Amino acid sequence: MCLIALAVHAIPGQSLVVLANRDEFVARESAVADWWEDRPDTLGGRDLVAGGSWLAIRRDGRFAAVTNVRQGRPGSGEKSRGELVTSFLASDLSPAAYARELKDLAPAYAPFNLVFGHANELLVFHSPTRELSRLTRGVHGISNGRPDAPWPKTRRLGEHLTGLSRLPSQDTLFEWLSDTEEAGIHELPNTGVGTARERFLSPVCIQGADYATRASTVVAVDTRGRVSFCEQPWHAGRPLGRRPFTFTLESRP
Repeated sequence: MCLIALAVHAIPGQSLVVLANRDEFVARESAVADWWEDRPDTLGGRDLVAGGSWLAIRRDGRFAAVTNVRQGRPGSGEKSRGELVTSFLASDLSPAAYARELKDLAPAYAPFNLVFGHANELLVFHSPTRELSRLTRGVHGISNGRPDAPWPKTRRLGEHLTGLSRLPSQDTLFEWLSDTEEAGIHELPNTGVGTARERFLSPVCIQGADYATRASTVVAVDTRGRVSFCEQPWHAGRPLGRRPFTFTLESRP
């Protein structure tokens, strides 16, 4: 997962709206979003190589999503960062308790940002600095740097979510996630991968032969606890059929 925009109690009638693009090597096998056979209360896509996920939600509103942090060199961790999503959703630890575990677990993974918690209150952990923060009311953008770093893609997607009087149509939300415009050279971050690569990675939606946006996801949780989850897979630069799911948040037994 390489781009997440979140409107936290920022749109009337909505507790949380998430727009996310998963960018990944095209050859890496994954499963489209669905209810998981091994955890029937959990909805999301699955990485078929390491078994993790990039974004998923439980029926009780427990939520997690991960992005890689780009530092211009291979990460030192051996474990797949997608395991962080699945382990949080498999646990009933409070977000605060899980955050304490994260500080010890982080060195086993290459650098990452993890958004986790409940649909009504989310935390974000930035592993390079072990920094933990709460996502306050408003619009937030997280890509491959520090949370809320004003990278062109995070700023562009966040601006769409700012100042809305109601939730736009699903077509509009996916249109925002399909934006392939590259940033100008003067806008690019410097993460050590070179200008050409920075520019290739700068759009909201990346289109490449070997590395590209593989899935776009929209999650909306309204103030009455109704959840709309829709994934749009991508293949060879083309959007495939959307996978919509709806449910109402349940109390954990």
